[in-house]
Amino acid sequence: MSSRITKDEFNRLRNKKRKFNAIVTLASSAAIIVVLAICIVVFNDRPTDSEFSSNMHVGSNTDLDTESIFNINNGTQTPSDSSGGANVADKPWDVASSTDVTFYPESDYQEFVIPETSLPPVEEIKGNDWCASMYEKVDKVMPLSYFDNTVLIGDSRTEGLVLYSGLNNINGFCYKGLNVSSLDSDSCITMPGYGGKYTCYQAISMTSYDNYYCMFGINELGWYSLDVFIEDFSALIDYIKLANPNATIYVEGVIPVCRSKEAEGGVFTKDRVEEFNALILQMCKERNDVIFLDVGAAVRDEEGYLPEEGSPDGIHCNADYCKRVLQYIRCNTYSRKQSDDL
Repeated sequence: MSSRITKDEFNRLRNKKRKFNAIVTLASSAAIIVVLAICIVVFNDRPTDSEFSSNMHVGSNTDLDTESIFNINNGTQTPSDSSGGANVADKPWDVASSTDVTFYPESDYQEFVIPETSLPPVEEIKGNDWCASMYEKVDKVMPLSYFDNTVLIGDSRTEGLVLYSGLNNINGFCYKGLNVSSLDSDSCITMPGYGGKYTCYQAISMTSYDNYYCMFGINELGWYSLDVFIEDFSALIDYIKLANPNATIYVEGVIPVCRSKEAEGGVFTKDRVEEFNALILQMCKERNDVIFLDVGAAVRDEEGYLPEEGSPDGIHCNADYCKRVLQYIRCNTYSRKQSDDL
């Protein structure tokens, strides 16, 4: 029998091959499109240089001898004027030109993991918080986007919260050695988009946030006159209210020190920290317009000390314990009551 195929059979086989080639080509094109789409998504989701630089601070590094921190990646900031913005501090109420805040979905943030420590989970801890009569506790854990329009004000302990949070939306007016008497005189705050350095008061005037967290006291433990400390702290609150009347102000308690630090002698003792916290709480109650947040509860053991595992030097929290403080903030927020409830 002859092995030659007829013309009709040849055409049938050729058409079948063409159909097969068309299917292969279509499938290949679809695969290429999918790969390109994935590449585009990955590239767009890649952190910016500034975000990568900020995230490089995360880890076991505990060196707080850094430049001032003012990270307003997602905060609000007024454009600089022709004079460089230095005169804005003379007009603390002039914040109407601030740009709108950009809020990002929760999925845009890094995963925020609270490491296990010898202390109970932060969510189970109840601190000695207090709020003015105009506020009420929010019954939920705030999302990470809460920090978009929140600023932390303080010294090197607050720097630690900014540096070791692992988040790219933590905003801070903070500097090592800063105290409540130098907020209007020490030009130590650097601000993106502005040349030079600014005082904390100037930074407050040039921006607008919904929530302000103020923590001072560790650098003032050796002050002779505690009345001056309270007067200066209260003046900071007045200044924030003048610049941003609708802002919610949290006055944070002094975080405790380790037993080893107390054993060295001097002013860094549990009793001194508790004395300052009592005075700060009394100030808040007398003002009746702020919230006292006992953030130290998140990192305090049963005897009132900062555990040795949580600090490299007996004073500053390490990365794990800084995250506990931030988690305490997320778990304990307050909102203004409705006017008919007042």
